[in-house]
Amino acid sequence: MNVTSLFYPVMIIVCLVMIYSNAKKHKQYKKENMEILYLLNEDDRTMRLASKLLLAFMVLSSGFVFIDTYRRMGMFSTEALTMIILPFALIALYIPISTKTKVTTLGIFKRQNLIRWDDIKGIDYIKPDLKGKQKVKLLYKTTYKDMSLELMFRKDDEQLELFKNTAKEYRNKKKDKRIGKEK
Repeated sequence: MNVTSLFYPVMIIVCLVMIYSNAKKHKQYKKENMEILYLLNEDDRTMRLASKLLLAFMVLSSGFVFIDTYRRMGMFSTEALTMIILPFALIALYIPISTKTKVTTLGIFKRQNLIRWDDIKGIDYIKPDLKGKQKVKLLYKTTYKDMSLELMFRKDDEQLELFKNTAKEYRNKKKDKRIGKEK
């Protein structure tokens, strides 16, 4: 048994664990009545394109390896079955990652991670750059430390104004809940 014959089953197991984790989170968000307010068109464009290209490459390379394995060992060998399962696991894993950033009632949902409105400590609207892109930096707290996230908009995009209004509304709801608890 060599390293390559162990690599693909381990990769499948990791994919299945991540798919299970994402499904569990999705179910939890559904219980909390997460509603999608709108999708951000400009944010994370290069990452979405890169993940789609990587997914296509992985599926094609798995197909070529499957054909080669089928010719050498037959259809029902362990390696051939691994090459059948792996592309489907990768598709199930990468399709949610390659979706657009969502602004929801619970927070900002980017790359299968939800940043809740309650966790956002600050929002910084940075001036547009020479390409006409405007970044919005979010500072939010996690379990262990503070993190930052960048969202990308076009300079005079209506989604930027919509995001500003949404952030004000939902972050004020967070403050209203805290004030209600103190009384």
